[in-house]
Amino acid sequence: MKQHIAAIIREYNTPTVTIEVANTDRYDSEQIEIRQIVDGRLIWRAWDYEAGFENDLHRELAYYHIPA
Repeated sequence: MKQHIAAIIREYNTPTVTIEVANTDRYDSEQIEIRQIVDGRLIWRAWDYEAGFENDLHRELAYYHIPA
């Protein structure tokens, strides 16, 4: 799953936000966070096992995507 999440993130040019792994659990699941670069404000956070995680990640990244 980690490689798949990294591939999704690489699809988007998001210079105004940071995308990081905020936590991992003992089952190797990851909690992904998106934050504003300017003030560190949390925009979105979810665990990779949550229902709809991939669709929500795409939606959030697309919102902050700046075409090259």
